[in-house]
Parts: sequence; structure tokens; C-alpha cells
Amino acid sequence: MKYQGIGFEFNNQSDNIYLYNEILEENQSKGQALQGMYPMDAQYFFQKEIFIPTFEFQYFVPKEKRDLLYDDYLKELETLMKEFFANQPLPRDLYAVKIAKYKEDKLVNDSGVYYVRIENRQVVKLLQKLE
Repeated sequence: MKYQGIGFEFNNQSDNIYLYNEILEENQSKGQALQGMYPMDAQYFFQKEIFIPTFEFQYFVPKEKRDLLYDDYLKELETLMKEFFANQPLPRDLYAVKIAKYKEDKLVNDSGVYYVRIENRQVVKLLQKLE
């Protein structure tokens, strides 16, 4: 698995999304730049799970594992993600992981986004969708 970078996505299902909407409306009414996105305390929105940090990876399928069934593939991904996150001093939060699957240098599919919940600096849950 090769780490590509980090971005963020919106969590429209967050119970706190109304906080973002309130600030957006207030800033827009004042004619703020960036369609109301500024000024905004991004860290606050990460803590409220309105913004979700998104890690991007490329997953290269080894020759010996090309015939993995989907469930086995997910177990492999979960193991690799747990290893990666075990080495990152990340705070308790919900994180997203985008994975692009490659065979050699060829993109096989974009596996979409998985969600990882971290508590006490360890992965406690891998989610295929937000719950």
C-alpha cells in the first residue's frame, strides 16, 4: 500500500452539520470571501466530525494475491490500514481512507472510501459506510 496524501471531505450525516451551515450563512451575509468558507475554525469542525480527514492510498495487488475474494481483500486492507494508523499519533476521530487498487501500474478499480474510527491512538473500527 502506498500513501498518496491527505485531504478532507464533508460529513453531511454529522449531527453537528447545522453548526457549519450557521457559520456559512453568517459569513455569506457579511460578503466574506470563498463563498462564506472564511474565517472558519477547521480544527473545530474536524472535532465535530463535520470535516473528515481523508487519507489516500494506492493498493498494489501482489501476484500471489490476485485471486483474493472480496472479503479476503477487505481483511487484507484492514490489516494494512491498522498497521499504517498504528504508526501515526492521530487523535480520537473519524477518518476516511480512499483506496485505488492497482495491478502492476494499471488501475483496476477505485475501491471507494472506507471509514476508520480511532480511539486511544488505535483503530477500533473499519466501516464501509458511515453509520
